[in-house]
Amino acid sequence: MSYKRLYVFTGKGGVGKTTCALSLANHLVSQGKEVLFVEFEQQVSSDIFDKLKINHYVLSLLESANGYIAKKLKSKMIASWVVRTPFFKSLINMIPGFSYIIFLGHLLEMVYKDPELILIIDSPSSGHASTLFEACKNFQDMFRKGLIFDDIEKMLTFIHNPNVLQIIICAMPTEMCAHEGIELKNHLHALGFDETSLMFNNCFTLTTESNDNLPEFIKSKIAIEKQVLQEFEKEFPIKLPHITETSPLEIIKKLTTNLKDNLK
Repeated sequence: MSYKRLYVFTGKGGVGKTTCALSLANHLVSQGKEVLFVEFEQQVSSDIFDKLKINHYVLSLLESANGYIAKKLKSKMIASWVVRTPFFKSLINMIPGFSYIIFLGHLLEMVYKDPELILIIDSPSSGHASTLFEACKNFQDMFRKGLIFDDIEKMLTFIHNPNVLQIIICAMPTEMCAHEGIELKNHLHALGFDETSLMFNNCFTLTTESNDNLPEFIKSKIAIEKQVLQEFEKEFPIKLPHITETSPLEIIKKLTTNLKDNLK
């Protein structure tokens, strides 16, 4: 099976995207792949990574900017000074999306350097992922020439390769979440990111065979969920069951089995 180089998991908070991202990383590691799990902020206990033997990295704007500028100026010392100046901090605040360009550049640099590396990127929210990819288009329109334009062109050419990037939008099996996921997918498509998949997570319907002994509120939830799964069956080809385990590690391991065959 041929895997992508970048997998970006996104969606609203609380839909389980981090657990799903870890499940894919766990599967890839079991296949002998070189994987790096990337967080934009510390969200996962390092104990989980140690137990699953998954390498992970927390992106820092200061570190990413320092690496980018050092490469351009060919001096780590000067870059270290530049990123600490009030001017640079003001520049980051004045130009929306500039920090996202720096982050994306840092991520792609990792992939350029190591042809075997697969990045699993855990985006904190749907708005975060949207801005991350929107920034490329915005800056491409703003700068028609120069170093930044050339770098963005290089980024876009690489990530638009169908073998490189897959964005996975996670949602709960509710009508509101479904519509929000579809809206985000359409927005990303408008930006030119066609390799985007929609996924329902935590489906009780796929877990329970008989609901005779369940509380009434769970029965009601399952009934509504069935209608949502039927209504959005074509839009959400990936559906993951509710896992009854309480241990985060066991949940990840069980989801790994369900997720591994859905992402091509």
